[in-house]
Amino acid sequence: MTWRKILILVLIIYVAVLAVMAVIFSRTGAKLEEREVLGLRSLFPAGPARPLDLGEWKGFALPSRFRVLSSPCGEAPDLEGLLRKSFPRPHLIEPVSIGERGLYGLRRRSKGYVAAAIFKQGSTLFWLDVNSPHSILDHGRRAFHACLLNLKVLGRPPAPALAEELRRIESRISPFVMQSLRQFILFLAAIFAVVWVVLWFVMRLSGASPASASMAALCTPYQTMVIRRYGRKSSPCCLCLENGQVVIYRFRRETARVDLKQTRPVIDADKRRIAFGPYLFILDPDAFERWRVHVS
Repeated sequence: MTWRKILILVLIIYVAVLAVMAVIFSRTGAKLEEREVLGLRSLFPAGPARPLDLGEWKGFALPSRFRVLSSPCGEAPDLEGLLRKSFPRPHLIEPVSIGERGLYGLRRRSKGYVAAAIFKQGSTLFWLDVNSPHSILDHGRRAFHACLLNLKVLGRPPAPALAEELRRIESRISPFVMQSLRQFILFLAAIFAVVWVVLWFVMRLSGASPASASMAALCTPYQTMVIRRYGRKSSPCCLCLENGQVVIYRFRRETARVDLKQTRPVIDADKRRIAFGPYLFILDPDAFERWRVHVS
């Protein structure tokens, strides 16, 4: 296989991997259903609810790392202070129109993030959060926002301003904290593009002509060499004919010589291959014809 085909094969494999990842991750996420938890009715993750007792806060842990908690409060609770107590280094804290007064918080955690909303309704504080410690993909955030947008407190529908507030919050989230599937795939594609360009540049440099190419009787850069001595290792090279010897250059430096008086070439016209001892060369059509004339 020539070095050009290797680059194309690497490209095809990576595109296929990205496509498979996109399909798999697009089907990942919490399955939501309308249900009531602690008097709050909304779209919550389907599945059993596990009771939680965290001292002053009591509630339920739901599937997909959701939690719904409540606690009694006074007339003017310090919502920001309570949120910062659990979010010591928040990525953002924004007011939201939930209940009588609410706040939305987001912070990094391990390789992922935690998103939470705290709000007051009457003499009760409510806390909702979703924990995604091992992934920066926004599946948890999308399910959390769907829950907030459909949240009915004491039967009251969400405030009309909430949707715009959540869109504003989404626009402020750094992709280094959380990424959509599209951003994640584009990020991986950008990394691959950089790696592929570097690989292409290295291979081109490996097969470039040396400074002494003008002195050779024949010199063909960017050909593929296969060394058959230890397995089959393919790499780009520059092949030159100098004083009856085949000189192999890689990275513009001489790496080997083959004396045509001592080594008889083996020519395979169908596959455009010429072998000199342990060195097999896969040549371009024009290069193959020139070399066949010189070494036959």
